[in-house]
Amino acid sequence: MVVLLGTACLGIAIGRTRGAGTIVYGVCGLASLAGLGVALLQLLGAGAIAQAVTLPLGLPWLGANFRLDMLAAFFLVVVNLGAAAACLFGIGYGRHEIAPERVLPFYPAFLAGMNLVVLADDAFTFLVSWEFMSLTSWALVMSHHRIRDNVYAATSIC
Repeated sequence: MVVLLGTACLGIAIGRTRGAGTIVYGVCGLASLAGLGVALLQLLGAGAIAQAVTLPLGLPWLGANFRLDMLAAFFLVVVNLGAAAACLFGIGYGRHEIAPERVLPFYPAFLAGMNLVVLADDAFTFLVSWEFMSLTSWALVMSHHRIRDNVYAATSIC
């Protein structure tokens, strides 16, 4: 997740440069493949014991709790397999993007949000992760705000 969020920051920094889409989508693809590998290892029994971590974020007495168990690993396989395929598609599609600086920061953040939703271990962390994923999804739809249907789709989300 740290790599994906760092790539979102990279997307802000290099969004207007030539080849930025290839770099951002490529790094996101590699991060998705790494997440896919970790999830497959968990499913195949290399990590038969659930892994849990509490980050000192959120409410002071709770923190943000994340857990990788067999169910989360299954959904991480689904999410990261789709993300890797979308990244591969994005490398070619991104070359035709009119304003890549509007899309590139939000794409890796959206992928991180989807992974965080799957890994959330309590209601607070789940809701915060879900809202983060929803807001980045909204930003991706609104990145083409000059298209009337996109604006309609984004406003109907709210």
